[in-house]
Amino acid sequence: MFVPPGYHIDASVSGGEKSPTETGEVPYVFPAGLGTALMNGCWGTGYKDTDPCYSAKLKSKVCQNMIDGAAFMGVGFDSRGKYSPESRKISIVQRNCANKAKYDGFDVPDTMNVHGIYDTSASLMTFESREEYQKQLQQEAGVSGSFFGFSAGVKEAWGESTASSRQKYMAVMDVDVDRYEIFVDEVKPQDLSLSFLREFMSLPTSYFSAGGPLKYR
Repeated sequence: MFVPPGYHIDASVSGGEKSPTETGEVPYVFPAGLGTALMNGCWGTGYKDTDPCYSAKLKSKVCQNMIDGAAFMGVGFDSRGKYSPESRKISIVQRNCANKAKYDGFDVPDTMNVHGIYDTSASLMTFESREEYQKQLQQEAGVSGSFFGFSAGVKEAWGESTASSRQKYMAVMDVDVDRYEIFVDEVKPQDLSLSFLREFMSLPTSYFSAGGPLKYR
């Protein structure tokens, strides 16, 4: 795309709401193993001492001041929505802070590691169609191949109309300030969240048949 000389781009940060503190759901430990909790369906709370679920799980240490980005690790997205925190869906792993690990004053979940990198990069991309922009969003999120992937975000940025009498372009400038990288360590069965396990155990038996997972994608 041709840009006449003499154009300059300035960027500044003004106002803006402070990002909300990221907190996960209450994590649990399983003294008798995860199998006992699964077999008895211990998904709820307020069990009596005579109930098998009373001692099947115990509350663990919640991450009160969790490091930014940890809530994005090990979660699914609503692929028809936007590529944003609002489109986050069910979490697969628990965020337990029993080991009290910290980085720059923030809590780091036990299943994750943080590595400081301090890198800054900038890029400017132009798109000639809605499809090009949608494909870029899917690549960023690692869900390429879905026809409707992040269609809500594309509609908001590009507009409702799919046809126009004039050629339409869109430019997106990204400035990334990377302070650290977060890695998920080896995930053990007891690290899985109860909400994910509940959904998994509710899958129909046809899911586990030959070729079943492909049909439920």
